[in-house]
Amino acid sequence: MALETELKFSLLPSHNAAFRRLMASHVPGTAPTTTLYSVYYDTPSLALMQQGMGLRLRQVDGHWLQTLKFAEQAGAGLHQRLELEKAVSGPVLELDQITDRKARRFLTQHHIASVLAPLFTTTIRRQCWTLQDGHGNSLEVSLDHGTIEGQGQTLKVNEVEIELKQGQTQALFDLALKLASSLPLTPHPQSKPERGYALYCDVWPLTPSKAQLPTLSATMTPQSEPK
Repeated sequence: MALETELKFSLLPSHNAAFRRLMASHVPGTAPTTTLYSVYYDTPSLALMQQGMGLRLRQVDGHWLQTLKFAEQAGAGLHQRLELEKAVSGPVLELDQITDRKARRFLTQHHIASVLAPLFTTTIRRQCWTLQDGHGNSLEVSLDHGTIEGQGQTLKVNEVEIELKQGQTQALFDLALKLASSLPLTPHPQSKPERGYALYCDVWPLTPSKAQLPTLSATMTPQSEPK
């Protein structure tokens, strides 16, 4: 099981060329571009989402990968999720190949497995650069451009992801600040699957979530902390 740690940023498509030039100044040569087609699955009652799971099939260079991701564990703009990824023979789920026994038991229950169905898809053109920062940290920077489709709706995607492949989490923020000093990168709190679920549930554009009004009293001062 691998731990995926990354930052996500929105970028206007009009800045893509400038972003590529900026990355070329850090990593000589032409960065490879890959088309990623992903299909995300859940039950009609969204049983996986309620368990903090994300299940997808992804086609990359003619091959298919099955990925199971678990609930995020980070905050402050950082996306961090445990994931299980395995090559499969084609565009069909192979739930018996999931190595986490608890997750496999849950997903192979008849009332879950029998109703799993595609909810939304993503089609992304991804260009990647790998950077070494000189402090033992390895980072992968991706420029993603494409669409999320579900329930007859299409949402355009144009964003930058910075993923930590090896080293300290602080390296992500250091690189993000350096890139943001040259281009208008806007932190994006929602992952592509979260936006796909929002399309499926017909709640796009997303409304604020996980926010609660604090309990205030007349005796509190600006320095007081709400209880």
